[in-house]
Amino acid sequence: REEHSLVRYDGKDKHFAVAVPAGDARYVMNRKTGAIRMVQGPAMLLPSPIDEVIVRRVLSEQECSTWYPGNEDVAAYNRSLRQLAAVAPTTRSGVVSEGDLERSRKRQGKNHPTASMAMEASSVSRDVSAVVGDVLERGSNFTQPRTITLNTKFDGVPGINIWVGYAVMVVDKRGNRRVVQGPTNILLEYDENLQTIYFSRGCPKTKERNIETVYLRVLNNKIDDGCTVDTKDHVRVYLEYSMRIIRAVL
Repeated sequence: REEHSLVRYDGKDKHFAVAVPAGDARYVMNRKTGAIRMVQGPAMLLPSPIDEVIVRRVLSEQECSTWYPGNEDVAAYNRSLRQLAAVAPTTRSGVVSEGDLERSRKRQGKNHPTASMAMEASSVSRDVSAVVGDVLERGSNFTQPRTITLNTKFDGVPGINIWVGYAVMVVDKRGNRRVVQGPTNILLEYDENLQTIYFSRGCPKTKERNIETVYLRVLNNKIDDGCTVDTKDHVRVYLEYSMRIIRAVL
């Protein structure tokens, strides 16, 4: 005969949906196949706890410095995720689930600064002394409605904001690649990365002071360099020149 039972995780019987705003997304991993899909908002995400679990992507130090240059908050957040991934269960080694992150916050004994939702209690008016049918009195205190504050800066899929005049190359582990030119915002699949490029600095160009980045400037770019040439009468001349690229063809 058919039987039903409750699925309990971390001692909880209730499973709540996750609010995914427009322009944001979440990674959901299938427990049976290991496949990870991306669910884009707007949506109220409530995956089946039997088959799926919401996971987070861990970025390396190089990815943090090249995708989000100068952002120390991103680097610190991903360091904490790497520590959690190192002690994750062997059934999903290398992947951080929402339950792993919540248990880590409880062990720290404090709320995480990037909690996804915070609900404020509503304040009830104090003017309740009037009796119905006796005196009609309007309250002077404003009763605030129940509100929810969403802060999903670090909860969702890594998003890339490409500025005007710049482009990135998105590659995945299956060998596919595509070039995206700004201005636009993109959300990366779990197996997608940004191709790293290196630029030499100085005049003349040398390999000692390379710039590592993922953003290629394709509009109004200026390149300075120098070279040594020999004339027909065997005179060696050093030339410095500057080139301006109006538009790069991708």
